[in-house]
Amino acid sequence: MPMNNQNQNYMYGYYPQMAQAQQPMQNVQYGAQMQPAPARTVDLNTPTELRWVSGEIGAVVESIQPGSCVLLMDATPSSNKFWLKAVGTNGVPTPLREFTWQECQKQTPPQITYGDPAQNAQPNQEIEGLKKEMGSLKDDLAAIRKFMEDLK
Repeated sequence: MPMNNQNQNYMYGYYPQMAQAQQPMQNVQYGAQMQPAPARTVDLNTPTELRWVSGEIGAVVESIQPGSCVLLMDATPSSNKFWLKAVGTNGVPTPLREFTWQECQKQTPPQITYGDPAQNAQPNQEIEGLKKEMGSLKDDLAAIRKFMEDLK
């Protein structure tokens, strides 16, 4: 009488896990070269961290990790400077970039003066020409209406 056991397939030396583990080993090529990892691209103009330093000397001596860019703010109260310091993935630092900041002032829009409307109102030749053309079209329309009434 057969046993209704989940492990009955393993009873007579049949181990499916072992068979599956040996299959991938058949396709392995020995001596194949390993592919190098792709180089990590780093944007050295976008800071990834903010640090407070004491003056320009503090910014120069501040050490940062390779492949990063740091915004260094001057902690001196009277200073309005900050620096961007970046180090490439190879560990070579880029030149220290110095910036100053100041508050943006809202500018008032310029005042536009139009002057006296009576002085600016000069007869426009194009408008006068259109008025004459409209008058002639009205005359033509009146003549057509009179002709239509005569036909009735």
